[in-house]
Amino acid sequence: MPWLTVAVLGLLVVYNIHWYRSHPQSASGTGPQSALIGKPAPGFSLRTMDSETVTSLEASTGQVRLIDFWSTGCGPCKRELPSLAVLAHDLGSEPFTLLSVNIDEDMADRGAAIRRALGGAAGAFPILLDDGSASSRYAVYRIPFKVLVDRAGVVRRVYTGGTDPDELRADIQAVLGSKG
Repeated sequence: MPWLTVAVLGLLVVYNIHWYRSHPQSASGTGPQSALIGKPAPGFSLRTMDSETVTSLEASTGQVRLIDFWSTGCGPCKRELPSLAVLAHDLGSEPFTLLSVNIDEDMADRGAAIRRALGGAAGAFPILLDDGSASSRYAVYRIPFKVLVDRAGVVRRVYTGGTDPDELRADIQAVLGSKG
């Protein structure tokens, strides 16, 4: 029986090595580079959590946008919400928009779960409710999943997993300072 365990673990190691070799790494080396980078950001229109208002990606054309896909059941997502609130506040005078997209589409009492997850970050930025369409267009495969879009609507960077707030701020400020 121990040989079976060793064989299964060996297959998993071989699979992981093959997967990482066949997927180009991002600039930071933290994961696969997204096929979205350098292409126009896919459009979407989603209802906001606290109203029947529909917000679209196109509504913030001409601004740098950070799209944050997250879930109430995701620990790293919830830990990042306060730093995203600070970022949204600090960049409030810049041509910058934070689009916070919750992906918990089949959750009972979704609004209450989102409010609990937001805690002190509640009200800092609008929460958009994904019906599966936006996360599909962006091929969200791991959360948190963030997409940095320049003023021209081109995807400049994709972040998967937890993100260093200082790195994120520096990247946004670089895109704010660029012509794109």
